[in-house]
Amino acid sequence: MSRPARVLLVEANEDGTAGGSHQCLFDIARSLDPTRFTPVALFYQNNRFVERLREIGVRTLVWERERMRERPVVGRLRRARQMAQLLGAIARRIRLLRSERIALLHLNNAPSVGFDDWLPAARLLGIPALTHARATFAMPRRVWHRLVRGFDAVVAISREIERFLLAVGIPAERVVQIYDGVDAAAVCACSNRAAEDIRRELGVASGDILVALVGHLRPWKGQDVTLEAARGLAPPLRQRLKIVFVGGVGRGEEAYAAGLRETIIRHGLQTMVSFLGERTDIPAIMRAADIVLHASTTPEPFGLTVVEGMALGRAVVAAGIGGPVETVTPDSGLLFDPTRPETLAAALESLAADPEKRRQLGEGGRRRAEDFSVRRNVESIQTLYRSLLARNGDQPSAAR
Repeated sequence: MSRPARVLLVEANEDGTAGGSHQCLFDIARSLDPTRFTPVALFYQNNRFVERLREIGVRTLVWERERMRERPVVGRLRRARQMAQLLGAIARRIRLLRSERIALLHLNNAPSVGFDDWLPAARLLGIPALTHARATFAMPRRVWHRLVRGFDAVVAISREIERFLLAVGIPAERVVQIYDGVDAAAVCACSNRAAEDIRRELGVASGDILVALVGHLRPWKGQDVTLEAARGLAPPLRQRLKIVFVGGVGRGEEAYAAGLRETIIRHGLQTMVSFLGERTDIPAIMRAADIVLHASTTPEPFGLTVVEGMALGRAVVAAGIGGPVETVTPDSGLLFDPTRPETLAAALESLAADPEKRRQLGEGGRRRAEDFSVRRNVESIQTLYRSLLARNGDQPSAAR
């Protein structure tokens, strides 16, 4: 019996936050069939998932020191130094792939990340390389286009992203559409604090309606749209509605966060809106909410929190663009137009006034979330892994 193939999963996020892409990498790494695959995880920054992976026995590396050596080059002889730095980065990755006996490389973010260092390293070693596409991205300068399009496979997490990949020239035969997955049982197990305790902690009185928007404070996440909708609510509902923003401030987004706070003060929303920052009990907060809100103003690639909210049996209200259009059905949630905050206000008003409607949407959401399970996601990912390894003869040089 052949040894399990060692798969390197690389998360390249470096903005100081840990979100949906980290969760998806974690779910893949912990769910792979151990008789077929051995995951190795590598993060560019330390984050809460590092220890979680190590606790379950997944070898996990953090490359903060290495990335410091690869920071942008400025000053004299910039182009020559850039080329030397790039060659050094490729050599560094070749050494790692060899030392870890990696049989397959899986980048976790987008084809525009790692095409110039990880991909050449894998090619030189004869290792198949795939990448997720978890968002739209800007194509690099034309000289690099061929490399960006050169991955053995690109995983689109929604039809929205699949259409984008084809539009920017990724070969159709290399695009594989696989929805992200949510482990409903694990999400529910993580929400083990009593809803009453959470609501009491957040100052939610009996009869109040708690709305939770989970996402780092970034302009495209739509916290500003939410505040605009809140301003348009009738005064009696404004007194009953409690909105919490759950998530930290993305690097470089401090001005946006400050603007949100100024808006709250200017329009007297202080008793209605709260910032909870980074939390480790997000599932518990979502479960304690009456409504889970998604308000992204640009097409969400998938919308993990939308499916998590449905898995928790909450009434979901989501922006009607991007991934949620594919995941939310009429009996599992409401969609609104994020360019028209009044449509969000109308959705909140209707659900606040109708607890039975909230219950029905919650039940429909639980059923719908089953279509986006981690099990289905990982089965599809493993099928892709097997296909790439079979095409490569199952014997990459780095693993010999």
